[in-house]
Amino acid sequence: PRSCGGAPNPAPGAAGTAGINITDPDFKYPQNFVATAGFDRLLPYDFIFTFEGMYRKAINGLAVVDKNLRGPRMVGGQISRDPNGRIYYADSITTTGSVRGGSLRVIDSIGTPRVAFSEGIVQVTNQSADYNYTLSAQLKRRFGDALNLSVAYTYMQSKDYQSLTSDRAISNWRNGRVFAGLENDLDEVTTSYFERPHRVILYGSYTAPWKSTQISAFYEGMSGTPFTYTAIGDLNGDGNNANDPLYIPRDATDPSEIRIGTGTGAAFALNAAEAQAFEDFIASQDCLDDQRGQIMERNSCRSPWQNRLDVAVRQHVPTIRGQRLTVQLDIVNFLNLLNKEWGQIRLPSVNQNFPQQAVLRQQSRTAGPMEQSMANFTFETVAKQNGPYRKDQQNQNNFYRMQITLRYSF
Repeated sequence: PRSCGGAPNPAPGAAGTAGINITDPDFKYPQNFVATAGFDRLLPYDFIFTFEGMYRKAINGLAVVDKNLRGPRMVGGQISRDPNGRIYYADSITTTGSVRGGSLRVIDSIGTPRVAFSEGIVQVTNQSADYNYTLSAQLKRRFGDALNLSVAYTYMQSKDYQSLTSDRAISNWRNGRVFAGLENDLDEVTTSYFERPHRVILYGSYTAPWKSTQISAFYEGMSGTPFTYTAIGDLNGDGNNANDPLYIPRDATDPSEIRIGTGTGAAFALNAAEAQAFEDFIASQDCLDDQRGQIMERNSCRSPWQNRLDVAVRQHVPTIRGQRLTVQLDIVNFLNLLNKEWGQIRLPSVNQNFPQQAVLRQQSRTAGPMEQSMANFTFETVAKQNGPYRKDQQNQNNFYRMQITLRYSF
């Protein structure tokens, strides 16, 4: 169809194919090599120790790439990079920040009048670089019929080419791989969005001497989610405005390192106060402070440690003629019931659903060759006012909840 039902046909040049999706003709369904080993050991004083290790390596993993990109820009036989080392995928980027792909795109536009082919040729293919492993240990003991205790710890490392967070191929290409190097290097893996290096679980249950009352508690503490700070604007010219990790300056107040100011387009002007605010933002986070003088690594920052404690109280009413009634009270996020500041999950302040955290916005660029041109940035208000993290006050998991259950048996 030329238009949707009941709508007029678009004017010439006003509609077209923004992109297409294809599947690698040699695509293979996902396949992984998995190995696991573990053991249980009875220790003195009736403690039981359990250890398990698991390793997974992709044989035919998934990857989403843009086949419309011919490759990086080359100058004199060398890959073209910006002053910070970022690889370019554009013929040119104007002082306004507009990207011209031209010779580096298989298809740049379609039809006459020209319609931009902005989403490219997104292909689902395979890669075999992803891997992860976990090491888990548990210690548990039962103290008679009354008390049961267990403590467990899991260490995890997970590296991937791309963290698939969406059900759309184009979204996975845009959001799954925030990277400053060669985009289609399928062997290059970095920290996965799904990696949680440390996880602690405590569980205990107690039965009162009169046998009809039981109390149980479950605690889970784990590392926060990894993320990457990015800029709004296509810094490398690959056609995506939100997947370029930031260069972390040695000193954000030095305009030869990074240009922070106010205003848009030609009205942009350096601003010392804004630059100092961004410098303070960097200094407040070790993950940024430790990477000064380089483009930050993908998913190298992490939100704060997360705590959760659930408590349940169960009361059995005495049996009458074979009929029994049980009342149970479940308190989810018991820590928040004790103190409103406890049990709160703090996530990155800009975007709590994806690993990209756009804290700078490219407003324009300095004149000159691409290899020397620098972006002019403004510091985004959300990050500037809220800092790196915030509590989501609309997330029900951040607040305690109670549930009463009645069970009648006969």
